[in-house]
Amino acid sequence: MTLTSVEVVAGPAAGRWLNVDEPLLIGREAVGGGDLGGDPELSRRHARISLGEDGRLLVEDLGSTNGTLVNGVPVSKVTVVNVGDAVAVGTSVLRVVTAKESPPVGASGAGRSPKGLEAPEHEADLAIGGVHAVPTDLLSVLVARAPVPREWIVRAALSIFPVILALNLTIRTAAEEYFNVSTNLTVMHLHTIIIITVLQIVGNSVSFYGNFGRPAGQSPLRWLSIGLLVVLVLLTLTLSSLPSNADAGDYVVTILIVIMGPAIIYPIMLGLRLRAQLAAGQRLRVHETMR
Repeated sequence: MTLTSVEVVAGPAAGRWLNVDEPLLIGREAVGGGDLGGDPELSRRHARISLGEDGRLLVEDLGSTNGTLVNGVPVSKVTVVNVGDAVAVGTSVLRVVTAKESPPVGASGAGRSPKGLEAPEHEADLAIGGVHAVPTDLLSVLVARAPVPREWIVRAALSIFPVILALNLTIRTAAEEYFNVSTNLTVMHLHTIIIITVLQIVGNSVSFYGNFGRPAGQSPLRWLSIGLLVVLVLLTLTLSSLPSNADAGDYVVTILIVIMGPAIIYPIMLGLRLRAQLAAGQRLRVHETMR
């Protein structure tokens, strides 16, 4: 049976059908529905879906930033897709359907198949209330790749700054009054504490957004390992600045002030990552309920 349509089952344009009798450009600058409701994670020219000579659909990634996945697997060349296959682009998921499943010309495209046009029997388990569910294996991939909104990261960074600064100033005061640590130490200067705090927050926030601000499936361990490496470098520099007659208290307060930032930043940023995944899972699972 000739394949002529794809159904958007997740993303801003969920519930729509897109005709592919002619090559369909997917991207922010696409027309005719190819912008998928303004999906913000699409590249300007993200992917192309077209009909092959044998009537099957072909999917091609056009060098997009976030990639194109077919059934959860990134594609780097023209790939044939069959009925029931899922194509993920940006935050959207497209499902390949047959002409029999597509709405008739003039239909509203609200996401329901017309009465009397039933999906093939072997696909009946995918249909719920006329809306097809995102395949479970692909759903897990999309959840794992869920981007963290930039505004979340900015808000967290602004909230973290006064907390870390207050804790570091408390450490400095305690070190000076109770452990007789010299105020002449570089790390005890107010401007040094502020600089260390700002650099840690800005550096980690920018790095985190670079890794998880767009759909990405890499492990947070990659981001953590880079961050820990930076901490070690900063710790080495501050410890090497201590005078030759520095005692144990000088070393302890220096280490505490350097590691205080990461100790607070990392759990909060990883919490944002988990929050984004939970939110993505909730949005995608909406398509498995009655509409």
